[in-house]
Amino acid sequence: MRPRWTWAAGVVLGLAACSDSTPVTTPVPEDHGRPETQKLRAADAAGYDGKALQHSVDKMLDTRDQHNGDLNKAADTNEAPTAP
Repeated sequence: MRPRWTWAAGVVLGLAACSDSTPVTTPVPEDHGRPETQKLRAADAAGYDGKALQHSVDKMLDTRDQHNGDLNKAADTNEAPTAP
């Protein structure tokens, strides 16, 4: 008959070996930019940096959209006076 401490040590070691000590990490979704510029990533096949090209075009389009929004806002505040 085995001593009880041997059996207890075996159970503890077995449970310790089964525990998952690696932390669970959630993958961070990668920013793929605008849907209309995602095809620019294919420029990698032609020797260009498609990701940098897409980022550059996205930045330009964001600037354009912001400028258009500012123009629309200015046009809305300077509406033509209504006739009495």
